Amino acid sequence: RARMNTIPRQWAKESAVAVLAVLLLGLALTCGLTSSRWIHAPFPGFFIMANRVIASVSLPTWPIAQHQHLYQHAILAVNGHAVETSKELYTFVQNLPQGSPTSYTLKKDGLQSEQVLPIRIFTVQDYWLLFGSYLLSGFALAFTGLTVWWLKPTAPASFALLMVGLTGGIFAITGADLYGPHWFFRLHILGEAFFPASLVHLALVFPIDRTQRFRTLLVGFPYLISALLGVAYEVSLYTPDRYSWIHDLSTLYGAVGGFTLFSSVVWAYLTTHSHLVQQKIRIILIGFLSGFSLPALLMLSSAVTGGE
Repeated sequence: RARMNTIPRQWAKESAVAVLAVLLLGLALTCGLTSSRWIHAPFPGFFIMANRVIASVSLPTWPIAQHQHLYQHAILAVNGHAVETSKELYTFVQNLPQGSPTSYTLKKDGLQSEQVLPIRIFTVQDYWLLFGSYLLSGFALAFTGLTVWWLKPTAPASFALLMVGLTGGIFAITGADLYGPHWFFRLHILGEAFFPASLVHLALVFPIDRTQRFRTLLVGFPYLISALLGVAYEVSLYTPDRYSWIHDLSTLYGAVGGFTLFSSVVWAYLTTHSHLVQQKIRIILIGFLSGFSLPALLMLSSAVTGGE
């Protein structure tokens, strides 16, 4: 009878993993294909989102890289022509020759400004360095979480890693759609809002489970914060100033989540009396140093500087 009860659970788990894997793969393929339209296309030397806010992202060769203070500004007009949508801006720019000095009217915190930047061609190298990193990171996160949960579904750390993989994977993969056609903009910001909670969740149960008492409360509280951020994000998505403010809060929360996870691993290593636990932590510590500490530092500095 126990074996008969196990079979449906095993089938349900494998079905869930298969469905999630197909959905994530479909999401990655869709975002990869739609973002490929940028290759060889003229663009402003920066990207804006559906709410006309300049995204806090660039490569070193882009004109915006020398003007980081422009991140999180909303575009009002280009060469004196008012633009209401990101599509209007991109269409206007793509009709200009490469290198054309183009004037942008910007607004942030109620203040307007002007900035002239040259038109640039988006190259294949740009694609792989930017969108390639989004898609690869998201795919790796998502399928790591799915694989670990599939192998050991009852372990608290496995479910926590599944949440890290799903939220972080969705956040990264949909980044390739963030600058057009914006099909998954609302899904992207939910991934951004909930990813920090999943990091705190993982810190609570890995490498040592600290939630044997009050598990629901301890694990649920970080997700409650994310839910509030997510609702505020969705409501303010097309109000640039409020959007940027909530984005900074989410980025700060992401930094807190990354440092919490890193601190949890270090603290467990320093305080455990188990040689086996120390050996496990020693093996993964380099991965945590490179995988979480530097991104957490970058997210903290981004939040403090308002996206710069």
